[in-house]
Amino acid sequence: MLSLLLFCCESVPAWSTSNQQVFMWFALESAISVHFVLDMLLKLTCQPTLTVYLQSWDALIDVLTVIPWIFDFYWLFPALTVNGVRRYTSLRLLRLVRFARFFRITLGNFPRIGLFFHAVRRSGLAFMFLFVYVFGAGLLFSGGLFFAETSVCVLQDGVWLLEADKTLLCSVQNMFDAIWLCVVTMATVGYGDIVPQTPLGKLLSGLIMLTSVIFLPLPTSIFAANLTELYLESSGRDETDEMKMSSHYLTSSDPHQLPLHRAFSIFLFNPQHRLLLQRRALGKHTFPGIWSNTVCSHPLRSDADICAAIQRKLQQELGIDGISSDELVFMGKMRYAALSADPNWVKDVTVRPNQEEVMETRWVGPEELRIELAERPDIYTPWFKAIARDMLLANDSPWHRLNNLSKITPLKETLVYHDPLQ
Repeated sequence: MLSLLLFCCESVPAWSTSNQQVFMWFALESAISVHFVLDMLLKLTCQPTLTVYLQSWDALIDVLTVIPWIFDFYWLFPALTVNGVRRYTSLRLLRLVRFARFFRITLGNFPRIGLFFHAVRRSGLAFMFLFVYVFGAGLLFSGGLFFAETSVCVLQDGVWLLEADKTLLCSVQNMFDAIWLCVVTMATVGYGDIVPQTPLGKLLSGLIMLTSVIFLPLPTSIFAANLTELYLESSGRDETDEMKMSSHYLTSSDPHQLPLHRAFSIFLFNPQHRLLLQRRALGKHTFPGIWSNTVCSHPLRSDADICAAIQRKLQQELGIDGISSDELVFMGKMRYAALSADPNWVKDVTVRPNQEEVMETRWVGPEELRIELAERPDIYTPWFKAIARDMLLANDSPWHRLNNLSKITPLKETLVYHDPLQ
């Protein structure tokens, strides 16, 4: 930054009018450049494997940082000519590549900055539309402007002159002028260096402005929406509180008015074939303090697949890490009037509950669960009661096949549960 500040000061003519002033700037620049040279030499001597450093981006950045000073030292120092210094000092702008290292470190320490690039990839079609509009429609409009403006001009000695007054130049001399006029009109900047003079040119310019006001903001709006959505997802929120309330609570007496949305339920068993239950935290939006299966949640759009969603929620709610997709067994699907549990999995793990999500946990056996569901059904969530009744405690239950997971087959039909009010 100091080097670039010196370059800005040196570019002021009043501050670089004598060789003494030029020498002062050169001495200050040399003091800064020596720091860059020493930094590169230390990296060369301290690297355990020199070839690894020489093939890295860091080496390229260091070389580009030192090159401007080499030009100053070998070409400018002997002569110290003012014009020479002004011509070559702009090479110091190469040092801006050092910001690439800063961005890499920043992205490594602040992962959410990477959401910007993720949002760019997600908005690919929108930016493709922007590219097509700017270059496709831009070239089309530019051709129209060139035709309109030169239609009242005559070509004489390679220059377009106004036909009505051949002492005046036509505002648009070539396609490059027409493209420039189109670009500044699209951006609604209007520098005034080139302006349309013909009625057709003015009509086209107005059309360019109107279409640009409509189309150019669209990709930016889509990108901003995607970035906001990704930020909410990275915070563990796939929907706002208002959206969650509207998806989980009835606003009328008809339960079928609830919007369906995807969810999944996870079932974990210990070596004694006892199922891990969790008691939902009191701060949960739905069924606070009620017992349920191991984990119930919703996949986010940022999840690569359902397995990624399962791994994320197991870690978030119970502190469980290291579960791969090969260790999970799909059990079946159900359609629930408020939730769609899809899918259910089996795994033996050590549990570290997150108190903000889980009030308490305990292991139960099939008979113990059957008795509790019969005697105290109100302490369990509705979807878990439906899954336990039609899947876990059924005659052909996967619970009895935990010794051989390969024999667990998914249900052929989707379970349907229509009464979320019980």
